[in-house]
Amino acid sequence: MKGVSHMEPATRRYLVRFSVGMASYCVLLVAALLIGRAMAPPWRALSALVVLPAVVLIVRAIMLHWRETDELARSLMVESLAIGFAVGTPIILVIGLFQAFGLADLSFMWAYGILMVGWLLGAFLARRRYF
Repeated sequence: MKGVSHMEPATRRYLVRFSVGMASYCVLLVAALLIGRAMAPPWRALSALVVLPAVVLIVRAIMLHWRETDELARSLMVESLAIGFAVGTPIILVIGLFQAFGLADLSFMWAYGILMVGWLLGAFLARRRYF
């Protein structure tokens, strides 16, 4: 297994940028929750906007990684996203139908987790084909 020192420079930069974004998200999420609890109900929803700068950092990290990588890495990324979408979307649809019929009561936040697990599965399957 390759260590950090053997990573492509673009991958190292991505991991640094993404880690900064995720650390910021964790800190800002705690701040948003504390602010939300302290505010009156009409203004409480605005506390959710506190995490947006971290989300922008994460999206920026992914976009820059896309631009800085070679064609194979881009192809793997697109294939993994496609597989993740193809796996996650039907699951989310079924959960939504269950909710419509009163059979499930899951938060919409689960959709993000389902799509990320699908993306992870897609990345594993896409890499397996080439390596």
